[in-house]
Amino acid sequence: MISRRRRPIAGVWLATAILLCVSSVAAQTWVSIGPEGGAVAKLLQDPANNNTLYVLSGDYPASFYKSTNKGGNWNAVVRVQGSAASFAINGKKASEMYMGGYSNFSVSTNSGTTWTSNYHYNKTFYALSVDSANQSILHASGYEWNGTRAVMAYFKSTNKGSSWTSTGMPGTADYGYANALAVDPKNSKNIWVGGYIRVGDNTFPKVFRTTNSGTNWTDVTGTITGFVEGILIDSTNVKRVFVLTYGGVFKSTDNGTTWSKNSGSVYGYKLTQDPKNKNTLYAGYYNQVFKSTDGGSNWTGYTTGLTLAGMCNGLCVDRGNSLNIFYGGSMGFYRSTDGGVNWNAYKSGLLLSSITSVKIAQGSPQLLYAAFAGDGLYKTTNPMGKAGMPEAVSWTRLPTFYDCHNLTDLQISPTDPNVLYAFEGGG
Repeated sequence: MISRRRRPIAGVWLATAILLCVSSVAAQTWVSIGPEGGAVAKLLQDPANNNTLYVLSGDYPASFYKSTNKGGNWNAVVRVQGSAASFAINGKKASEMYMGGYSNFSVSTNSGTTWTSNYHYNKTFYALSVDSANQSILHASGYEWNGTRAVMAYFKSTNKGSSWTSTGMPGTADYGYANALAVDPKNSKNIWVGGYIRVGDNTFPKVFRTTNSGTNWTDVTGTITGFVEGILIDSTNVKRVFVLTYGGVFKSTDNGTTWSKNSGSVYGYKLTQDPKNKNTLYAGYYNQVFKSTDGGSNWTGYTTGLTLAGMCNGLCVDRGNSLNIFYGGSMGFYRSTDGGVNWNAYKSGLLLSSITSVKIAQGSPQLLYAAFAGDGLYKTTNPMGKAGMPEAVSWTRLPTFYDCHNLTDLQISPTDPNVLYAFEGGG
């Protein structure tokens, strides 16, 4: 698609994520001029230090970033071979980290400074958990390619991810994907796996439970509807289980024998619980967070400050202060300090974007446009910053037009720098 916009009006929100550099010929150095942000694929808080957060990017290979002030600013650590479809930290030894992706599994034993990657050509790891009783054991869910189709599967490693055994869910011979995993914090033999299967042109939710470490599985889907995206076991009452789907939040108080659906509208991709108040839950969606204070029965949606956050790929509550909620979205990192009501972007140092096009207007060297995948178009009128200081470059995100988020290229009219032509790869 080619979109033409006449004299674009500058937006009021600062740019989300793109990496540009300027070179000093004399010093032969490069300086980032932003804008900052980008696709956060995974987000976790360090179990040993509440001030420390980690994110993995959504590109390939994944970028690993660290913040030591709860997201106030970020520092790039390293690139990790593979894609970040799942992320876990050993709760009893926080220096041990694991990243699972498509046909790849990576391990770090030094808090993410270096990683070792192993190729698993037929496995995709969508969710990960470290066994609470034996930290050499890892649990995962995803799908296994059996040569003809993807099969909904549970994976187990007894050697910290070096090798894996797999179990296909019973009765799911058709295409299946296990997006969600939950392991009983008090008895790791009790494991839950959720996702969906596709039979012909139809899709169906699936939730399975095992009480013997995966030897046998029971289908406990019952009345659940919608693609299953998250499963949460209440650590204070392991018989109370929550399942997040596109259809709502479903709660069981009897280990999955029966399910009740929430009142009102709620849906999402990530589900988390306040560690200090087990009746307070959060569900992250797209530019929105839902909150329940009554154990998942009723929910309130909040959007203030999340207008450009994108799809929620990571959501967690600060263990040290329950008013702090962290949101990792497809457009960057956001934090709330009032229990999820209001949100602000914190992207300083976070450079995760994929640039698709950068253009300087002919005859107007101070007018620079940049497009990047999954977001849109940004503009700056001071690419060298104030008084030649690149760190002072300011960016403006232009208003979106039609559905052009995945811009692949753009052109500027040679006679009028305010006439733009944008090319979208999505058709």
